[in-house]
Amino acid sequence: MTTNTTQVRFSAWPLLFAIFLATLFATLGYVRYAPPPLPQASEPQAEFLERVLKTLEMLVGDDIPHPSGTPQNAVVRQRIIQFVEGLGQHVELQETSGVAWQTKQTVPLVNLLVLIPGTDPIATIALTSHYDSTAAGPGAADDGAAVAISLELLREYQQHPPKNNLLFLITDGEELGLLGAEKFVNEHPLAKTIDLVINLEARGTSGPSCMFETGEASRWTIEQYRESALRPTTSSLFFEVYKLLPNNTDFTHYRKLPIQGWNFAFVGNVLDYHTPQDNFANVDRRSIYHHAVHASALMAKFANAKELKIESGRSVYFDYLSLGVLAWPEEFTVYLACVPTIMILASFMIAWRAHRLTLIRISLALVWLLGLIISLGVGLWLTFETMKFQDIFSPPWPKYPVPILLAFWVIALGISIAFARIGFRLVHEAYNLLALIGVALTWLTATYVPGASYLFLLPTIGWGTAAWFSGRWPAYMAVMSWLAVVALWFPLEPLFYDALGFRAREILLGRLLLLNVTLSPVCLVSWVANGEAPDEARKLAKET
Repeated sequence: MTTNTTQVRFSAWPLLFAIFLATLFATLGYVRYAPPPLPQASEPQAEFLERVLKTLEMLVGDDIPHPSGTPQNAVVRQRIIQFVEGLGQHVELQETSGVAWQTKQTVPLVNLLVLIPGTDPIATIALTSHYDSTAAGPGAADDGAAVAISLELLREYQQHPPKNNLLFLITDGEELGLLGAEKFVNEHPLAKTIDLVINLEARGTSGPSCMFETGEASRWTIEQYRESALRPTTSSLFFEVYKLLPNNTDFTHYRKLPIQGWNFAFVGNVLDYHTPQDNFANVDRRSIYHHAVHASALMAKFANAKELKIESGRSVYFDYLSLGVLAWPEEFTVYLACVPTIMILASFMIAWRAHRLTLIRISLALVWLLGLIISLGVGLWLTFETMKFQDIFSPPWPKYPVPILLAFWVIALGISIAFARIGFRLVHEAYNLLALIGVALTWLTATYVPGASYLFLLPTIGWGTAAWFSGRWPAYMAVMSWLAVVALWFPLEPLFYDALGFRAREILLGRLLLLNVTLSPVCLVSWVANGEAPDEARKLAKET
C-alpha cells in the first residue's frame, strides 16, 4: 500500500522579484533625491552661484565656530554689515537677549534686518536665515549658505528695485533655541507687516533642498511651490515626521504670525551636522544651488506681484521622484479613503457569500497573522538590542548604515519565510486580512494624520485588487500588491534615513514591522505544494 504525502518546496522567484523591486525603487530614490547638477558656466545661474560661494567663503571661510555671544559671532556679524553697507543699504540691528535652552544662561543677541522698500507695495516678503553657529563647527551649511544666498539676492534687488517690500532677516541665537526669531516675532514692529516668509536651513552638508513645512494655507503655498520648484522634493509627510524630531527652526515662531510661507532645508551627510566638518570645503555646491534656485524663484514670483490672493485650506501633497508634485485638498482624503474601503468590503462579502472565505479559515489566518506580527516585533527588537552594543551601530547615524539595515531585513525575512511555511494555504485569507488592515490604517491616518494618509491609499488599493484575484493568480497578485507598497515607500528610504537614522527606535522598528507584514503574501506564495508552480498550486488548493 502506498501513502500519498504532500510535498512542499520553496519557490524563490516571487521573493527574489520582490527584493529586486524594493532595491530598484530605493535606488531610484537615491538617484532622484540627489540635488540637481550644477549649472553650465554659460548659464546665468552659474554666475549667481559663484557669487554665493565667494560670499560664503568670506563669511565662514576661516572655519571658526561663531556661537551667539562670542567674539567670533561679532566678527561674522560685522562681515555681514560691511557687505550690506557696501551695497549702499542700511542694516537695522535689533539688539536684545535671550536664555539659552541648554545652559539657561542669558545671551546677548543681535538680529540683522535689511528692508528694501517696494516702489508700489501691496505686500512684504521676508527671506530669513540665521548667522550663528554651534560651538562645534563653523556652520557653513547651517546656516552660512542661506545667509550667503540672502546677501546675493539682496544685491540683485538692490540693483533692480522691486514693486513689493522685501525684508532680509538674518537672526541670531537660532542654535540656542530659536531665540532671535522669537524676539523678532514678539518685539519687532516689522513682524506684523510680513505677508510671506521663505526660511532657509540645513541639516548636514549635502542633499536636496526639501520643502518640509508650510503655513496653514498649504493648498495655496504648495501650488506656488509646484510652479517654481526645480526637482521638487516635498511631502505633507515630512512635517508629520519633523514634528517627531527634537529639532525646530525659526519658522516655528514665524508660524505664530498670520502669514504663509515655505521652510526649506537641504538634508544629507548628517554626520557632518553640528560638527567641525560643517565647513566651507565640505558643503555640497549642488545643495547650495538647489537652495538658491528655490529661494530666488519664490522671491521673483512675488517681488513684483500686482496682487496677492492667498486662498485658505490645507492639502495632502507629495512629489514623486522629484518629477512633479501631486496634491489634493485635505478634506478630499476621506472621500479617497472610501474607494479602497468599498472595493475591499465588496470583495470580502462576495468571497464570503461564495464560501471562498469561511469563519474557521479567517480565524486561522488571523491567528497566523498575529503570530507573525508578534514574532517580527520580538525579532526586530532583539536585533536592535543586540546591535546597539556593537561599535558599528553607534546611533543615531552610524558611519556604515547599509549592513546594519540589511541585518534587520535578513532577520525579518527569515521570520516571515518560516511563518509562511506554516500558513501558506491561507494566502487568500491573508490577502483579505491585509486589505482590512490597510483600510483601518487609511482611515486612521485620514482622520488623525492626513498628511501621511497617501502612504496607505495606494497600497490598500493594491491589497484589495489582490484579494479580488488571489484565487486565480496568487503569486502575481502578491508581487503586484508588494509593488503598490514599494513604488510609494521605498523611494523615500534615503530621505527617511537622513531624517531619523536610528534615533527613534519605535519608529524604525514599527516601520520595518509594517513593511515586512506587507511582504507576507509574497512569502506565502513562495511555498509551493505538490511540486506545482505557485499559481497552479494555489488553484489546486482552492479546487480541493
